[in-house]
Amino acid sequence: MSRDGFGIRLAREGDYAALGPVFDEAESYHREALPHIFRRPEGPFPPLSLFRQWVSEEGSAVFVADDAGDLVGFVTVRTDSTPAEGIRQPRTIAVVDTLAVRSDRRRCGAGRALMAAVHGWAQERGLGHVSLNVWEFNRPGLDFYVALGYRTANRRMECSLPSPSPQA
Repeated sequence: MSRDGFGIRLAREGDYAALGPVFDEAESYHREALPHIFRRPEGPFPPLSLFRQWVSEEGSAVFVADDAGDLVGFVTVRTDSTPAEGIRQPRTIAVVDTLAVRSDRRRCGAGRALMAAVHGWAQERGLGHVSLNVWEFNRPGLDFYVALGYRTANRRMECSLPSPSPQA
């Protein structure tokens, strides 16, 4: 499909089952890369109750990339506010929690179209910034966001420690 062929629309509760393959692929990608952080879910992920919340809550939205009835990707976005604290300014921003496009449909414009929908949603609400987290192992994701104009604002780092030796 061409870059212009995706319909981007707000998700409906009825889209949950059709998005299953996209959810599954994104979940396993993270679990395989970082098994010490991500585990296999006990049931479908996300649970239907969480998807319903994403779709219906005020201040959040889920957009889907629809290719003639084939849902090939989605993005979740919500507003978040932080108060003035210490030297930090008070802020209300849009936060992208999850963006996923099925691997067989990447590099066709669905991700860009989904992020354009997020940017429009944020602007409609008077929000001047969109924030997101991306895992360091996800080089294609990092490159994608940089190409859209995103820059690293902070970095969370961790160190694996050796197991403690048993006490005698």
